[in-house]
Amino acid sequence: MQQYQDQAQRFLTPLELSSRWSGTIGVTTLANWRSRGRGPKYAKIGGRVLYPVAQVVAWEEHHMASGTGQYRPAPALTSPAKRIACEGKVLAISTKSAKEP
Repeated sequence: MQQYQDQAQRFLTPLELSSRWSGTIGVTTLANWRSRGRGPKYAKIGGRVLYPVAQVVAWEEHHMASGTGQYRPAPALTSPAKRIACEGKVLAISTKSAKEP
């Protein structure tokens, strides 16, 4: 029995993972990430979503940065986009082409 206890892996529920991150990432956000293939890897066992702690730690380490210059830029828009600016500040990004009368 001892050999199985040594091999046992600890899992976190989405609520526990959200609590680990002090609630900054909610359960709903985790669900959205799962549907988009983002966030830490997870297992679905008996209909329950469980995050292996080892995968969570690996994901956290991958996303560590020592300065703001290390953050990745937002992905480029694939469709034609227009920046709507006011006094040099971007207010919105439109992906719809303007209709001419």
